[in-house]
Amino acid sequence: PPPVVKDLERAAPKIQAGVDWFYFELLPGIEKEDLGQCRKALGSSAEGSYVSPLDSEITFPFNQLASANIEADEDGWSEDIRNFQKAVTAMSDSVGSNDWKTVKAEFKKGKDALNHIMSNINQRAEGAAPFQLMDDDYPARQGAYVQGKKDMMRSRNQQATLLGR
Repeated sequence: PPPVVKDLERAAPKIQAGVDWFYFELLPGIEKEDLGQCRKALGSSAEGSYVSPLDSEITFPFNQLASANIEADEDGWSEDIRNFQKAVTAMSDSVGSNDWKTVKAEFKKGKDALNHIMSNINQRAEGAAPFQLMDDDYPARQGAYVQGKKDMMRSRNQQATLLGR
């Protein structure tokens, strides 16, 4: 529907950045069984007052898209969003108890939920697909992800300098 298209143009880059965070920040922590890195990536309360990009750049924007899509339930979007949220919660709980087998299984569930909703949106897109799925080619995005982080930090530092901080 047209409202979804308009919202998608705005939300897709933000969501893809959140998916990059999920893949390039959380997954390495899981693979290394690094409690601190996983807590930071998941947005643990142990990391202080902090909203994880998993919420701010994935869950919130996907919920906005789903609310604009009257067929979100039929399309499986609502269930995918819930499944992603459940996986993130289960990962958070399991990281705290060092249950890395469960963390890895829940990461896969979260990844599958995100890929399902992004694939559904890509299939409906007119023109270029708005999302790159987390598949065998996804690691090739890492260079662009790292550059994006550097550009963001450079921009923040320039703004702070201009504001005299």
